[in-house]
Amino acid sequence: MFHNIMAIELLVRDLASCTAFYRDTLGLEVQESESTPDSISFRMGNVHFFLLEVSAAAHMVSSEALELSIEGGSRVLLAAGVEDVDACAGYLGHLFAKEASSA
Repeated sequence: MFHNIMAIELLVRDLASCTAFYRDTLGLEVQESESTPDSISFRMGNVHFFLLEVSAAAHMVSSEALELSIEGGSRVLLAAGVEDVDACAGYLGHLFAKEASSA
């Protein structure tokens, strides 16, 4: 179903400090053309690596104002390559519905 990981997005509270760490300490090169005020883009081979402010992640999910907390929760988003997005979404939706009904 999934062919490859295309992007990894790490949710961060302090974009400037995290950018400095990945750029200055780890030596990753900022991809200026793909960076925004709320995110910084790096590239490692064929995989995009983004640092994303928590507030910007909430806007990716909904255009409405959302409260998104990363306390004790997920801090990473993965983007995977698939052949058929609709079929994959339907299949995953079916799996999550099945899991929820058995809980």
